[in-house]
Amino acid sequence: MRGRVVNLSVIAICLGYSIALIPGNTSPLIVGGLIAGLGLGLTETGMVLSCELILMGIAATALATRMASINSRSACFAGAGLLLVGHGLAATATSMEQILIYRSFAGVGAGIVLAAVNATIAGAANPTRLYGLTMMAPPVIGFVVAFAMSRGISAFAHAGAYGVLALLSLIVLPFLVAFPDYRKKNHS
Repeated sequence: MRGRVVNLSVIAICLGYSIALIPGNTSPLIVGGLIAGLGLGLTETGMVLSCELILMGIAATALATRMASINSRSACFAGAGLLLVGHGLAATATSMEQILIYRSFAGVGAGIVLAAVNATIAGAANPTRLYGLTMMAPPVIGFVVAFAMSRGISAFAHAGAYGVLALLSLIVLPFLVAFPDYRKKNHS
């Protein structure tokens, strides 16, 4: 009996999508951490999260039309690196200004990763199947992250939330070596 071969490129794409989307998906938990850890009000907390999500959208949109000329693996690594830095620094933030700057790094990083993932999915031999697989990863991984994050927030407020996200990014980074270069297949 032959088993199915696990395609590391598909796993890398799924993990990339997950690290880009999970911060937004866990934002209801992060709100409590920001309020408890930095003493932010609801409006300030909303501004921090909105800034991150807006910058993610701007970065993804700005790169979307240029992905044919950008190495998608390199873009994914760069975005994941910004996510790691943004999460790590956010865990050490002591003021509204700091958290706003650090979450901006993370937002841009997430947008870069999204642009790379979306271009790769669009150029796949079977984009519908790859999109379906990719969409399943964030909720599954997010479940584990939300559980860990709730424990981290209880113990360390916002530092616990962003520490868990930094750890997720650090774990995912080595898998991104298998992320395919969209250009090589489609625009050589």
